[in-house]
Amino acid sequence: MNWAAYALSKDRRYCVTAEMTMRFNKSIPVGKELLLWGEMVEDKKRMRICSGKILIENEVFATGIGKLMPMENGSFLKE
Repeated sequence: MNWAAYALSKDRRYCVTAEMTMRFNKSIPVGKELLLWGEMVEDKKRMRICSGKILIENEVFATGIGKLMPMENGSFLKE
């Protein structure tokens, strides 16, 4: 979800996760190929809401929603 908040936003700013909720519908088997899907639901100045899901062979195994806060430009870099 964090990558969706960056890649799909208007201003391309990195975000920190403020809240994330995941719901697992089924246990995810080991060794299977996963498809991770993320999308931007809402893009506001101070908060971005993204959702995501984990699929195996077009079947949803988990869903999630997250609230992300955009960082100030360069605030993640250490000098």
